[in-house]
Parts: sequence; C-alpha cells; structure tokens
Amino acid sequence: MQSDRPNQSSLYQDQNSASGTARSNRLSWFILVVLLAFAPLAFGAVEFWSTAVVEFLCLLLALAWLVGAIFRGTIRIEMNSLFWAAVGFQCWVGLQLIRGWTLDAANTREDLLLAFCYFLVFLVVSNETWSTRWIRNLGLAQATIGFLIAMLGIVQFFSWNGKIYWVRAIQVGAPFGPYVNRNHFVGLMEMTFMISMGMALSRGIDKAWKVLLVFFTVVMAVGSLMALSRGGIICMAVGVLLFMYLVGWRQGVKRSFLMVVLVAFVSLGLLVYFGVDPLVQRIFEARKLTQEASFMDRLYIARDTLSIVQEHPYMGTGLGTFALVSPIYMSFYRKYLFDKAHNDYLQLLSEVGLIGFFFAVWWIVGLVRIFFKIAREKSRRISAFRTAAFCGCISILVHSTVDFNLQIPANALFFAVLAALVIRSGSTQLDRPVQWQQKVAQDDAGPSEGLQEVQP
Repeated sequence: MQSDRPNQSSLYQDQNSASGTARSNRLSWFILVVLLAFAPLAFGAVEFWSTAVVEFLCLLLALAWLVGAIFRGTIRIEMNSLFWAAVGFQCWVGLQLIRGWTLDAANTREDLLLAFCYFLVFLVVSNETWSTRWIRNLGLAQATIGFLIAMLGIVQFFSWNGKIYWVRAIQVGAPFGPYVNRNHFVGLMEMTFMISMGMALSRGIDKAWKVLLVFFTVVMAVGSLMALSRGGIICMAVGVLLFMYLVGWRQGVKRSFLMVVLVAFVSLGLLVYFGVDPLVQRIFEARKLTQEASFMDRLYIARDTLSIVQEHPYMGTGLGTFALVSPIYMSFYRKYLFDKAHNDYLQLLSEVGLIGFFFAVWWIVGLVRIFFKIAREKSRRISAFRTAAFCGCISILVHSTVDFNLQIPANALFFAVLAALVIRSGSTQLDRPVQWQQKVAQDDAGPSEGLQEVQP
C-alpha cells in the first residue's frame, strides 16, 4: 500500500515517460467531458435510460484509459487511502449481495454498479497521463458546463410553462434548469462555481479567459440565488469562505477577496435590476407542484432513519433499500412517501450499517488529509485550481447533511472528478506557472499533472 501522499519519483517507470515523450490520452479526456455534459442535461441522469448511458460512458472511459496505458507500455494506479476505502466499500456491498444481507437485491445490485462507475471515473481522472494543458482544459470544460446549465435555468425560469425544456411535463418536484429538484441544481452549481472561481484566480490563463470565467461565476451565482435553495446557498457560501481562507493562508487573501466581492455585488445588482419581489413571487408560483421535504419533515425522516439503524446497526438493510424499508418505520403521516432520507449520511448508515459506513468516513477523512498534506508543504505552492476543487467537494459534502445530492448521478460524477483532481499528483516543476500561450507541442508532451502549475 502506498502512502497518502504519492511518491513523485515512482509515478512513471518506463523509459518513454521518463524521457518526456508520453502524450496525453485525448480520447479519455473527450469521453469524460461528454459524460459530464450529458449527465446533468439528462435530468441529472436519474432515469433508467440516462443512468444506463452514464454507466456505458463510464465503462468506455475506463476502456480508453486502459488502451492508452497499453500503448504507452505502462499503467499507473495510485493506491492511496481513497482507493482502498472505495474498494473496501464495494467489497462490503458485494458481500451484502452474496450473503443475502440486503432486503432488495435488485436495487443493491444497481446501486453497486453505479458506485463502481463513479470509482472508475475517480480512478481515471486521478491516474490518467493528461498534461498541464489538458488538465486546464478539463477545468474550463467544467466551468463552461456549469455556466450553460445555469443559463438554461435562468432562461427557463423567466419563460416557465410548467415543463422542463418547455416540453417535459412533471407532476411533482421543485424544478430548476434540467433538474426536477432545485436543490440538486444548486448542488451542481456549488462545484462548478468553485472550479470557475479557482480558474479565474489562476496564473497561466489568458486574460480574456479570466474575464469570461468571472462572467461564468457571476451567472452561476445568480442562477443559484434564483433557485432559492437555502441549504445550497449556505453550503456554497461555506465553500467560498473556505476557499478564501485557504488561498489567503498560503498566498495572501487580497485577490480572492476582491474576486468574491466582485461576484457578490454583480450578482446582487442583477437581482435588484430584475426585481427581487417579482422573482420571489414567480418562484413560489412555479413551485405549486412541489413535494420538497420541509425542515420539520427532514427532522422526522432523520428520527425514523435512526430507528432503522437501531434495528440493523452493523449489516444495514442493503444499499439502495431505503425506499423499500422507510415506509415501515415512518412515524408521521404524509400524503406522499419519501424515498430518500434527505441526509446522505444517515441513509447510507441505515443501508450499509456501521461496517460499510466506516469505509465512507475513511474516504472523506483521506480526502481531507491528503489535501492538507499537500497544502502544508512549504517547498511548494498549492494551486487555486486544486483548492477550488477541494472546496467544491466540501460544499457538496456539507449539503449532503440536508439533502441527497450524491444520489444524483450527475452530481456524484462531478464530485468524483473534483475529488480526483484534489489528490492527483502534481508536476515536477512546482514553481513554474505554465503560460496559456505556450506551444501545444511543448505543453502537451510529457506526463506533467497540471494542478500545481496553475498557480494563484
């Protein structure tokens, strides 16, 4: 087992890589971007057909990574704490299936396949031999996807006809953009907003791109405010404050502070321009279909979920079985049933028990531990890009205490990518920001990892 901090000298063992002739696997990069664009646009990939497409693209991504590794003559897998925690979790769920410790084998099998697909995405992004240029392009792609989805939400908001994309009628929900639930829309914004901000504060990016990224960030902030997800807005603020602290801790807070103030003032100015009262009135008129859980509902669901945990403390009821089990334990009357606990941690604890939950906690602790190990190294400067990815992960993890964002495939995929970018090994030239205008042939050659070269 390797240590949490990857050993830079052991990343590439073959002669081609050592001589700098290895090239980025562009096929895997393009498949990943298609996956990240498709999943949120397909209603968050929560339906059977869209989930199947996501799983197919994840498997295709892994295949492209393996084929590229075969052609390079080497394959790299960082077996850090996150890797082993993910493997342990999947083995435990597999054991639930084999031993019959699940109350719904079909749902457990489906959720295990999804978890495996997220693991594949995490594995590819954290180990693929993309150069600095392609890592930068991945960040720009995520920011662009977030901007386009935010624009779709804003435009659809002002022309709302009760149908998503103006054609897809829904019976229940609190829709915004392509998502049936506005909280999940803001969950995606929490991650893409942070990436856009981190890229805008990074060196090595052309000034025109910086201006465009600031615009992207403002649009995503406005879209999030218009969605009126209280938990999402609070968690986004938590991510921004953490980002300001971490960037200020290492590099000086001036630039990040000015960036946040600019985004906040422009966003609020746009809301005032459109009129706050009409917006709020229109939001409440558009939410007549809502089936959202209130704050008190969430408390009742949490209490009933703890009752499930008390009866199945170690083994759990089986991954993906909450919808089947929860009606038996529901202690309050509602005309509709909640198939989610609105708290990813409590639901996971009830489904996989303390043993499976241990692996999830191990994974989160490992993510935080690796990031701060990198941040504490005085010999290197941690990039704004990596810091933004980490803060995006923290935002969605906090939001998961009051919602189920990580059970939405689109959001879970973005989270897996951000987590992989956080722990991905840095390049060997830690203090040399690579300029955007650098020649493609020079920038694309060699196995440099890119995150450390986009400096704040």
